[in-house]
Amino acid sequence: MGFSKLPPEDEYFIDFRQFIALLWRGKWLLLAFLVVFSVGAWVISAKFLHPRYRAEATVSVNFARVPAGISARLPTLYYVPDIRTFAEALRQESVLQKVVEGEGISAEEMRAHARVEVLGRDSLRLTVAANNPELAARLVNKWADMVDDEARALYNLDALEKQWQSLIQSDWQKYQKFSEQVHNFWADKNLDLLSANLSKIKSDYACALRRQEALTIAQGEITHFKSMLSSLPQDQPVSPEDAPHIWQLVISDWKNPTCDSVLAPGGALVSVTPPEGLTAGEALKALDRAEQNVADAQKQTDERVLSLKSKLQSSALELKELNDELGQLNNLRASAFSEYKSFKSQAVWFKYMKRKGAIARVLQKATPPPAPYSPRVALNVALAAFTGLALGVILLFIKDWWERSSKEGGE
Repeated sequence: MGFSKLPPEDEYFIDFRQFIALLWRGKWLLLAFLVVFSVGAWVISAKFLHPRYRAEATVSVNFARVPAGISARLPTLYYVPDIRTFAEALRQESVLQKVVEGEGISAEEMRAHARVEVLGRDSLRLTVAANNPELAARLVNKWADMVDDEARALYNLDALEKQWQSLIQSDWQKYQKFSEQVHNFWADKNLDLLSANLSKIKSDYACALRRQEALTIAQGEITHFKSMLSSLPQDQPVSPEDAPHIWQLVISDWKNPTCDSVLAPGGALVSVTPPEGLTAGEALKALDRAEQNVADAQKQTDERVLSLKSKLQSSALELKELNDELGQLNNLRASAFSEYKSFKSQAVWFKYMKRKGAIARVLQKATPPPAPYSPRVALNVALAAFTGLALGVILLFIKDWWERSSKEGGE
């Protein structure tokens, strides 16, 4: 299409005066649309739509944190519910079914006209719409009164306490089991007898050491007296000071010595009476016999010392190993009892939570609303009037365009 065939520039623009004139010519049509739509909206809103009333209630919810010692032991059983999660739970059919019971409406119907809003961190606003104000207020108040029960069910406190009590009982049984093992171990290993035997071995070993020491002293005494007597004439009497001591060495039962019969180091028993007129030669012969007896006894005693030392070491090692094993059992028992006492003390928290009272509290009860929130007659009439005017204007433009087109076609 060439430029010569383009429409004049002024045809692209609408003359505002023509627009006003067009509306004036069609004023009765516009008025008719306005009246019809307005009256129709009023009739439908006022006569055919049922009024609905909306009631609201506010509830405070406080989920107390579980102590770390408890939640760490039962992480899969317990979690602190989120307020938004709890709000969704309140709109479940199982909850709403309890609210509408005996009210003549279904849970699905209430769900369609019920809403839960989260207000801050610990508050909820419950809203219910119904056909009459008393029903709306009654439903929302029943719903609000049930929030605490639903909170406790979601909180799972009863199940948590039950499982915690089972842990306490389990630890008590564990403690009793270890106690029985300690008792049986003591009886089976006969630790009382082993301890008594070890004490006897220690006593015998100490006695053998004393014998060994006494025999060594006696051997030294005999050597000393023999050296002294060898320098004297054989028929010379032994001095009264040395005779009792020498004779004590001679008459002692060195083959079967006892702890109480050995000589004290450097001691002399004055109660011993030597033969009258004991000569140096007689004393030397007697000391030779005593020296042999002491040597034999010393050899026997050395062997006994070695034997008792070996027994003492093995018995002490065995008893130490058994005591270590017994100590481990006692540690396990003490640990089980300590854990039992700890669990039992933490169980006080459950009693506190039961005494604490409600988790959720109704802050504001609903009252029957004085006026319906729907339908809004004035708003509906205004919207209908605007819609009627708009349709009328569109119709006028279409009519004017049709008339112009017909004239241009006729020419």
